[in-house]
Amino acid sequence: MVGKDWALENPIMDIIQRNMTCSITAERGKIRVETALGAPRPKDAMLMGNVIIHVQPTEGSDIKESFIYLDDIMFISERSLFATAGPIKFVSQDATMLGRGMELVYNEESD
Repeated sequence: MVGKDWALENPIMDIIQRNMTCSITAERGKIRVETALGAPRPKDAMLMGNVIIHVQPTEGSDIKESFIYLDDIMFISERSLFATAGPIKFVSQDATMLGRGMELVYNEESD
């Protein structure tokens, strides 16, 4: 830990919503931390090395289980933005897609 920037090995981010859970894992991470109510809270992050985003539907959801494979991904909490300029591979029961570059913004109002 160095000041407000933390360097981590094997970081995991879990996002839980009413219709799905999403786990993001990587080999390494750099996370900017701020203090809220006396406790450290992650703010922005850069995850690197074999990044895997695993989306799992909750019971009754119409979302399909899927995986996104990346070299790295940046998270900017202020905008709820996940982004990478590198290669991506999306795999689900219905589709496999290969590409480069991704921006994913989660909007809580429209779910």
